Amino acid sequence: MSRLEVRIETMERAARAILAELSELRRELAVEAELIPAAVVAAVCGAMKVSVERVLSNEKQARMVAARHACALALHRRGYSYPRIALILKMACHSSAVHAVRHGTALEQESAGVAAAVAAGEKVAGPMVPPRNSPAPEGLRHGRAPLNSKCNCRRCMRSKVAPAPAVPGEATACA
Repeated sequence: MSRLEVRIETMERAARAILAELSELRRELAVEAELIPAAVVAAVCGAMKVSVERVLSNEKQARMVAARHACALALHRRGYSYPRIALILKMACHSSAVHAVRHGTALEQESAGVAAAVAAGEKVAGPMVPPRNSPAPEGLRHGRAPLNSKCNCRRCMRSKVAPAPAVPGEATACA
């Protein structure tokens, strides 16, 4: 083996070691990106003295709805998109997250307890927005929440039917 071949082999081994370390760091970053929303929800629920399980359920009790909306507002202020908020809080669609953030803002202005809970959620340590290069959580497709048969927004309605023939001036539904 020539000196040049030995040098190439040594560099290839070093490159493989660097790539292995990089993939490990990416996995750790993805885990951290998953834990931060859970920590925000837990902080808001702790401040409002409700359980996380009940907030993530579909309960309609006023305290649970207020806590869910406060969680949505805290996540939104940390930079999470509406589809991701809907996925984290197990909502029907991104339009539910939009409503929750709007209602959470109104609740925050009316109630000092809700304002304190939102502030607690905003103070959770970690990056403000999920890293762009981290893998999407299970269920997200290209950064979108899964399409829901109960939702009536334009994007979800278009996906319920087979793509229609292209009409000039209108975008076609993606599969």
